[in-house]
Amino acid sequence: MTQTPGLQPSAQGALDKTPLVHLLVYMTDRQLTGSLVLTERGQPAGDEHVIYFLEGTASKVKTGKPIAHLGRVMFELGILSEEALNESLARSRTAAS
Repeated sequence: MTQTPGLQPSAQGALDKTPLVHLLVYMTDRQLTGSLVLTERGQPAGDEHVIYFLEGTASKVKTGKPIAHLGRVMFELGILSEEALNESLARSRTAAS
């Protein structure tokens, strides 16, 4: 796990002992702010999955591995127009370079 200097995790464990849904409910019920960092055994440093919470609400998610572009999924579900999808893809390419 990649750690920020000076910061230590307040808890550690395994999802086979504490299901993910319990962690999500815990964060929400206590309106906590911070990151839930999920790692896989043998996963390279920096490839963690992270859910950032702001006052109990999941506010940002980063996956450790590339997955489907959200715009493409929304387009396939009929939520997003093709034009909006293309604009989004163009912006993400520009931001990555």
